[in-house]
Amino acid sequence: MYGMMRWSEEAWGICYQDDVARALIPHMLKCLYTGSRYRLDETSAALRFLVRTTGTDGTRVFRTDNISLTEERIRALQNEPGRLPSAHYNAYYGAALFLAYKLTGERTFLETGVRGMETIMSVYPETAREQSQTQECCRLILPLAWMYWVTGEPEHRRWLYRVAEDLQSFKHRSGAYLEWDEGYKAAMRGGMGQGESALLARNGDQVADLLYSNNWLPVGFMQAYFVTKDERFWKWWEEHAAFLISAQLISDNPMIDGAWARAFDVNLHEVFGSPADTGWGPWAIESGWTVAEISSGLLMGLLKERLLHAYL
Repeated sequence: MYGMMRWSEEAWGICYQDDVARALIPHMLKCLYTGSRYRLDETSAALRFLVRTTGTDGTRVFRTDNISLTEERIRALQNEPGRLPSAHYNAYYGAALFLAYKLTGERTFLETGVRGMETIMSVYPETAREQSQTQECCRLILPLAWMYWVTGEPEHRRWLYRVAEDLQSFKHRSGAYLEWDEGYKAAMRGGMGQGESALLARNGDQVADLLYSNNWLPVGFMQAYFVTKDERFWKWWEEHAAFLISAQLISDNPMIDGAWARAFDVNLHEVFGSPADTGWGPWAIESGWTVAEISSGLLMGLLKERLLHAYL
């Protein structure tokens, strides 16, 4: 179990690779921008644990639980496909592997990441969706950009541009990207009160998800710009940033002032909640999943001239 990053104090024996990746990426970016190698050994150890429990197709099962993670189970995970071509669970894991390879040169990180992204893109756009098709596209921008950054492969560049262009079909005039799910195949579309739920009742709803979709785009678009130097990514970042600024909460209540809520109705220009989405009220706010992700991406744009040197 060495290197396993635990999910929370309440779930001490659980490991989700997408959550681990989002915890490691900011630290690795700090190392990239400053030249520091502070705690890169521990960072690599956390990723090696994930790699040891990743399938032959480069995807990892949606989570591992220590209570059932025996030596036999670990060998099984290593020697059979993970069969989870899902950006929700595995895209940011791939992104973390690519950034770690850039910093450490550890070949296993690169090989595992490429294998996983190739598995996801082999079925795209019919990936294993949790919330929506929009969510999957939003989560793919960052790992595809970094995969192209570290491989230089024309095919990986084409994948980045394909997903980015597909995403534009969900774009609203406000700069938001609306929820869409072709064929309504997302797993989290249960009945009323059955648990966490996707936000759209039907395709065409004027809803922007700020917890699972739009929040990934400021970082994704800026990193794609840094890697490609393509002004289209900068333009998409600017237009999306304008929407996010307009959707930011302004309040006398310090608990919500400056934050972004779970979702936003782009027509009413108001926070949005779905009665089917158990556990997420209209004013529910996630400091890490939403506020930190959006703020980081906006800051990257503001600091683009200072950060660009790391990608030359």
